[in-house]
Amino acid sequence: MNSDDSQPSSEEGEPEKKRRHSEGYTSNQLSGSKTHYQNLKSYTNAKLLHLGKTLLAYNTHESHKYALEIASIFLNGIPPEGYVPEDLFTHFKKEPTEKLFKRFLSITATTTPHLRASVLEHSVRLLAVKDDIAGIADEVTRRCNEWNLEKHELAKHYKWAVKHMDVLTNFNPKNITSDFTVELENVLVTYLERLRLPNKNLIGLYCQIQGKKSLELLNKYIRSFPSIYFLRFNRLKIILSTEEDLIKFVTLSGYSSVSVEFLNCFKHMVSPDKLVLLLFDLVLAIPYLKRNWAILHEVISGESREVSEALESIKRSELVNMFNVHGNIGRRLPQDCVEPYLRVASVLVDPPHLELLRLQLTH
Repeated sequence: MNSDDSQPSSEEGEPEKKRRHSEGYTSNQLSGSKTHYQNLKSYTNAKLLHLGKTLLAYNTHESHKYALEIASIFLNGIPPEGYVPEDLFTHFKKEPTEKLFKRFLSITATTTPHLRASVLEHSVRLLAVKDDIAGIADEVTRRCNEWNLEKHELAKHYKWAVKHMDVLTNFNPKNITSDFTVELENVLVTYLERLRLPNKNLIGLYCQIQGKKSLELLNKYIRSFPSIYFLRFNRLKIILSTEEDLIKFVTLSGYSSVSVEFLNCFKHMVSPDKLVLLLFDLVLAIPYLKRNWAILHEVISGESREVSEALESIKRSELVNMFNVHGNIGRRLPQDCVEPYLRVASVLVDPPHLELLRLQLTH
């Protein structure tokens, strides 16, 4: 055999070489080796952490929710007695959501300096929810010094808020100066320009000071953040200024959950007789929501003469038929509405009648 015959031609060898290389690459990719898995896992975790920071920077209600879910993924993946990776620098424990979110903020502040202003913003909000005024002042002062945020626009506004904390927490129209109003508006305009949501108390205070003049800025916020509840809530407070406005709003909205909650907050604007009748119409129209029955029961449990007279009127009307032993709406209610329904019934029917209703609906 010639030596030439013992070697494959270049045309034959090259495809073979490519084929083997391809097979080797494929097998390595699919081998599931521990090293490859760890690299892939590390890469995925890095991308996930980066996504969490980005969502935090967006600073919307929806992005906060997803950022918190990402933080929970990291923390829940660590065994109870295990050590957290160095970029998390903390131990895993079963703790409430607030603590998990605080840890995520700490991670972000440590690893990504340019997001520290956003971290300060969220830390202050957590304290504001608990009305921890002293904690807010301490957090703003300490973080501004520690992270050198003195010149950052949002941080400057927080320092302004700390400076005027007495005015912000103890509102008195007599103590509000024109300079304060202008400064407050500048704060809110800056937040809007940066597509950030300020603390809801600042929005509420501005609306309270400016009244209908605040609608222009408030509408701009709503266009930028259409799903934020407290913005629309403040606008409703300005627009719905009379009993008639409020009743029309609830009925024309088809007894929407938002309108019912607004009514519950401002029920003092409606006379007791009209309020009781409106709430009975509500549970008749939408009986399958536990919250509706709870609001009705709270109102009719009052001991005022006006409420008692309104209930006597209900007993003489056809509305009382919803508590008949036969043919009552309780049979069509979901399980979580049965007890609230019976609590309302207890105010209107005698004990033997109530017991018959209870036996019918709970057995």
